[in-house]
Amino acid sequence: MPCRAACLAATLVVIAAASPVAARLQSIVRVRSGEPVAVAAGEEAAVQAIALGDVNKDARPDVVVIDREDDRFAVLLGGGDGTFVPAQAIDTDDTPTAVAIADLASPFASEAAGRPDGNPDVVVADENGAVFVFLGRGDGGFDPPEQELDEIVDGVELIGIAVADFDGNGDLDLAVLDVFDEVYILCNDAGALGACATSLVATNGVGAVAIRAGDFDGNDALDLAVLNRDSRDLSVLYGDGTGAFETPDHTFSATAGGEQAPVDLAVARLDLDSDDDLIIANRESFADVSLLGLIGRPERRFERRPFVGPFSAAAIAAADFDNDDAVDALVVSSQGPDFASLLRGDGTGSLLAPYFPPGLRITSWRDVEAGDLTGDGRIDLVTLAADGTSLVAAVNVTAAFCAGDCDSNEVVSVEELLLGVGIALGNQVTNQCVALDSDASNSVEVYELIAAVRVALMGCLG
Repeated sequence: MPCRAACLAATLVVIAAASPVAARLQSIVRVRSGEPVAVAAGEEAAVQAIALGDVNKDARPDVVVIDREDDRFAVLLGGGDGTFVPAQAIDTDDTPTAVAIADLASPFASEAAGRPDGNPDVVVADENGAVFVFLGRGDGGFDPPEQELDEIVDGVELIGIAVADFDGNGDLDLAVLDVFDEVYILCNDAGALGACATSLVATNGVGAVAIRAGDFDGNDALDLAVLNRDSRDLSVLYGDGTGAFETPDHTFSATAGGEQAPVDLAVARLDLDSDDDLIIANRESFADVSLLGLIGRPERRFERRPFVGPFSAAAIAAADFDNDDAVDALVVSSQGPDFASLLRGDGTGSLLAPYFPPGLRITSWRDVEAGDLTGDGRIDLVTLAADGTSLVAAVNVTAAFCAGDCDSNEVVSVEELLLGVGIALGNQVTNQCVALDSDASNSVEVYELIAAVRVALMGCLG
């Protein structure tokens, strides 16, 4: 090793020894991507083109994906290891636009007599403004819808679905979003869907693109959040827990800054209080700051917190990907160079600097869903390609590691430190020791070398 590297290593030892910061375990999220599975969602698919749920009750999440080309939806059964096998395709009356999985009802002639029966159903909205509930049999198969809902839902083109208990009776209800900025709300009474106390609400926004449910004012009653692309804002429809909702008298800015276009939103409790929060992804071509956190506060207020995200964001998922009890955000992009960004949450309402999760395929995406595909307690991903022709599952293989501990023996040796210096100088490549690249940036910086030296001096601390 030339003197330049050895001298730099010695200098780092002195700096690290003088630092009061302790060595600690790192947990950068890493995934293992599977092979693409062919689907036909199409390049015009919106952000609810896929849904995760256990439709055959084998404790393994499955995927339902819309098929816009053939006016149907496809069921892909999960193998429990991150793989999916196409099982069947079920015809719909018109071109499907959004899909959700939930136990809403059963056949009226069944033992459950129409009530929710524990078998997940598939909810499909279509481009002609109709919504249908395909009744699950519990084996991955589905019976045709038995309820005509067109008298309740008289939409033009439905693009989003929210499933939650809006009236507090224990049965899941539906809210469906029309592209012309209206929300239809259906309450569930023992499997019979009918108009809620409020059946139709105008969003007072322009260019609706997505809808989510959450308790944004902390009153234990569920509300609805609608993201509006053209007016670049967020409409919140506050509920009172009886199925009644207020028409918004104002909206909240949805952009992190500049002339951005909101594309998707996720609901999460970023600061772990009693109010749900929102993370909004914006499509932005020039500014780094493209994500907006809206932290729920009393009296129906939100605290704005802009975050760095990918330029051409397409969809977002919020979950605890690194198992540290704080919610993180995974944003996928439809264009490079940042095809995905993972922002770790700190539990206080902030998201840390983004990085590309190692192991995720480098390609353009349209949609992303999060869930535990393998039953190991870690949150995995299912992503839809930007052209809507394939799905890719990415299994979470994150494991805590000590900075610089290349061989995972909980000790950092002089050889490992010198390897880190060599990587930092460009003489070696990062994949020779991923434990040195703590921010998964595919490079080793001085602060990462210092972290490794601390481990060498102090040991690996949890």
